[in-house]
Amino acid sequence: MPSATSASDTRDHPLFGLATNGRGFLFMQLMPGQPPKYALSRRFSMDNPEQELYAVLGILKRIGATLLP
Repeated sequence: MPSATSASDTRDHPLFGLATNGRGFLFMQLMPGQPPKYALSRRFSMDNPEQELYAVLGILKRIGATLLP
């Protein structure tokens, strides 16, 4: 994601990322600044019996609401 800052045309907004292997999900956020700062979520697993897919979908929905006007 650090190389994404050079490709971004909106340097005043955070960049979001998602890494997945199909059964696990990890969210990333890159905040602009000098130096840029990043944050990682906890790992969400589909192997967990607590239905973490709903949590992943909720996070994606909130990110989408943040990005759309």
